[in-house]
Amino acid sequence: MKKVFLSLLISLIALTVSAQMQRTFLGCTLTSSYQDVKRHLTQAKYNLESNDDLIVVFNTKFAGFDCESVSFEFYKSKLFCVTIKFEESYIKSNLLKTLGVFADKLDNKYSTFKVLDLEDAKVYMDDKTRCYLTIAGNSKMGLYMRYKDKQLNDEREAENDSEL
Repeated sequence: MKKVFLSLLISLIALTVSAQMQRTFLGCTLTSSYQDVKRHLTQAKYNLESNDDLIVVFNTKFAGFDCESVSFEFYKSKLFCVTIKFEESYIKSNLLKTLGVFADKLDNKYSTFKVLDLEDAKVYMDDKTRCYLTIAGNSKMGLYMRYKDKQLNDEREAENDSEL
Protein backbone atom coordinates (compact mmCIF):
# COMPACT_ATOMS: atom_id res chain seq x y z
CA MET A 1 0.00 0.00 0.00
CA LYS A 2 2.82 2.40 0.86
CA LYS A 3 4.48 1.69 -2.48
CA VAL A 4 1.25 2.45 -4.36
CA PHE A 5 0.74 5.68 -2.42
CA LEU A 6 4.36 6.73 -2.94
CA SER A 7 4.10 5.94 -6.65
CA LEU A 8 0.92 8.01 -6.99
CA LEU A 9 2.48 10.90 -5.08
CA ILE A 10 5.56 10.90 -7.30
CA SER A 11 3.36 10.79 -10.41
CA LEU A 12 1.28 13.72 -9.14
CA ILE A 13 4.41 15.77 -8.40
CA ALA A 14 5.83 15.00 -11.84
CA LEU A 15 2.60 16.07 -13.52
CA THR A 16 2.46 19.27 -11.49
CA VAL A 17 6.06 20.17 -12.27
CA SER A 18 5.74 19.42 -15.98
CA ALA A 19 2.30 21.02 -16.32
CA GLN A 20 3.20 24.65 -16.55
CA MET A 21 3.23 27.19 -19.29
CA GLN A 22 6.27 28.45 -21.14
CA ARG A 23 8.20 31.21 -19.37
CA THR A 24 11.35 31.54 -21.52
CA PHE A 25 11.45 33.57 -24.76
CA LEU A 26 14.51 34.07 -26.98
CA GLY A 27 16.50 32.70 -24.05
CA CYS A 28 15.06 35.15 -21.47
CA THR A 29 12.83 33.99 -18.61
CA LEU A 30 9.98 35.90 -17.01
CA THR A 31 11.12 37.58 -13.75
CA SER A 32 14.73 37.91 -15.03
CA SER A 33 16.41 41.24 -14.40
CA TYR A 34 16.55 43.97 -17.03
CA GLN A 35 20.37 43.74 -17.04
CA ASP A 36 20.36 39.97 -17.60
CA VAL A 37 17.84 40.18 -20.45
CA LYS A 38 19.63 43.04 -22.20
CA ARG A 39 23.01 41.32 -21.81
CA HIS A 40 21.68 38.05 -23.23
CA LEU A 41 19.92 39.66 -26.20
CA THR A 42 22.97 41.83 -26.99
CA GLN A 43 25.33 38.84 -26.81
CA ALA A 44 22.96 36.86 -29.06
CA LYS A 45 23.27 39.76 -31.54
CA TYR A 46 19.56 40.49 -31.86
CA ASN A 47 18.53 43.71 -33.61
CA LEU A 48 17.10 45.64 -30.64
CA GLU A 49 16.15 49.01 -29.20
CA SER A 50 15.70 49.73 -25.51
CA ASN A 51 14.88 52.24 -22.83
CA ASP A 52 14.60 51.90 -19.04
CA ASP A 53 11.62 49.54 -18.96
CA LEU A 54 11.33 48.13 -22.48
CA ILE A 55 13.51 46.13 -24.86
CA VAL A 56 12.23 45.45 -28.37
CA VAL A 57 13.79 42.87 -30.72
CA PHE A 58 12.94 43.31 -34.41
CA ASN A 59 12.58 40.85 -37.30
CA THR A 60 13.16 37.58 -35.52
CA LYS A 61 11.48 34.19 -35.20
CA PHE A 62 9.45 32.69 -32.39
CA ALA A 63 8.50 29.01 -32.41
CA GLY A 64 9.58 28.89 -36.07
CA PHE A 65 7.32 31.77 -37.14
CA ASP A 66 8.46 35.16 -38.42
CA CYS A 67 7.79 38.02 -36.00
CA GLU A 68 7.79 41.74 -36.63
CA SER A 69 8.90 42.27 -33.04
CA VAL A 70 9.24 40.75 -29.59
CA SER A 71 8.83 43.25 -26.74
CA PHE A 72 10.21 42.65 -23.25
CA GLU A 73 8.49 44.82 -20.63
CA PHE A 74 9.83 45.34 -17.12
CA TYR A 75 8.30 46.24 -13.78
CA LYS A 76 10.69 47.11 -10.95
CA SER A 77 13.52 45.96 -13.26
CA LYS A 78 12.03 42.45 -13.58
CA LEU A 79 10.72 40.96 -16.83
CA PHE A 80 6.96 40.75 -16.36
CA CYS A 81 5.63 40.68 -19.95
CA VAL A 82 6.75 39.40 -23.35
CA THR A 83 4.68 40.45 -26.37
CA ILE A 84 5.23 38.79 -29.74
CA LYS A 85 3.86 40.71 -32.72
CA PHE A 86 3.41 38.35 -35.64
CA GLU A 87 1.75 40.39 -38.37
CA GLU A 88 -0.49 43.34 -39.20
CA SER A 89 -3.39 43.78 -41.59
CA TYR A 90 -6.26 46.11 -42.34
CA ILE A 91 -8.42 43.04 -42.97
CA LYS A 92 -9.36 41.17 -39.81
CA SER A 93 -10.23 37.94 -41.64
CA ASN A 94 -6.58 37.65 -42.76
CA LEU A 95 -5.46 37.75 -39.14
CA LEU A 96 -8.18 35.33 -38.01
CA LYS A 97 -6.71 32.62 -40.24
CA THR A 98 -3.29 32.98 -38.61
CA LEU A 99 -4.85 33.27 -35.16
CA GLY A 100 -6.55 29.92 -35.82
CA VAL A 101 -3.19 28.29 -36.57
CA PHE A 102 -1.67 29.61 -33.34
CA ALA A 103 -4.79 28.80 -31.31
CA ASP A 104 -4.61 25.17 -32.47
CA LYS A 105 -0.96 24.97 -31.40
CA LEU A 106 -1.69 26.58 -28.03
CA ASP A 107 -4.73 24.33 -27.50
CA ASN A 108 -2.55 21.28 -28.11
CA LYS A 109 0.07 22.55 -25.66
CA TYR A 110 -2.11 24.26 -23.02
CA SER A 111 -5.61 22.75 -23.34
CA THR A 112 -6.00 22.34 -19.58
CA PHE A 113 -5.10 26.01 -19.03
CA LYS A 114 -7.63 27.62 -21.41
CA VAL A 115 -9.90 30.10 -19.65
CA LEU A 116 -11.30 32.19 -22.53
CA ASP A 117 -12.13 31.27 -26.11
CA LEU A 118 -13.51 34.06 -28.30
CA GLU A 119 -13.24 34.52 -32.06
CA ASP A 120 -10.38 37.03 -31.82
CA ALA A 121 -8.98 36.30 -28.34
CA LYS A 122 -7.75 33.22 -26.50
CA VAL A 123 -6.49 33.22 -22.91
CA TYR A 124 -4.54 30.50 -21.10
CA MET A 125 -3.48 30.64 -17.46
CA ASP A 126 -1.66 28.54 -14.89
CA ASP A 127 -0.66 29.51 -11.35
CA LYS A 128 2.37 31.56 -12.53
CA THR A 129 1.76 32.64 -16.12
CA ARG A 130 -0.93 34.12 -18.35
CA CYS A 131 -0.89 33.79 -22.14
CA TYR A 132 -3.05 35.96 -24.40
CA LEU A 133 -3.48 35.42 -28.13
CA THR A 134 -5.33 38.43 -29.55
CA ILE A 135 -6.07 40.63 -32.52
CA ALA A 136 -5.83 44.27 -31.46
CA GLY A 137 -6.06 47.62 -33.15
CA ASN A 138 -8.61 49.80 -34.92
CA SER A 139 -7.95 50.41 -38.60
CA LYS A 140 -4.66 48.52 -38.86
CA MET A 141 -4.82 45.48 -36.61
CA GLY A 142 -2.09 43.20 -35.33
CA LEU A 143 -1.87 39.59 -34.18
CA TYR A 144 -0.18 39.39 -30.79
CA MET A 145 0.79 36.67 -28.36
CA ARG A 146 1.52 37.98 -24.87
CA TYR A 147 2.91 36.10 -21.88
CA LYS A 148 2.79 37.72 -18.43
CA ASP A 149 4.16 36.74 -15.05
CA LYS A 150 1.00 36.61 -12.92
CA GLN A 151 2.52 37.87 -9.66
CA LEU A 152 4.45 40.81 -11.14
CA ASN A 153 1.52 41.79 -13.34
CA ASP A 154 -0.88 41.72 -10.38
CA GLU A 155 1.53 43.88 -8.34
CA ARG A 156 1.83 46.35 -11.22
CA GLU A 157 -1.94 46.57 -11.69
CA ALA A 158 -2.50 47.03 -7.93
CA GLU A 159 0.05 49.85 -7.91
CA ASN A 160 -1.63 51.50 -10.90
CA ASP A 161 -5.07 51.12 -9.27
CA SER A 162 -3.87 52.71 -6.04
CA GLU A 163 -2.70 55.78 -7.96
CA LEU A 164 -6.27 56.50 -9.05
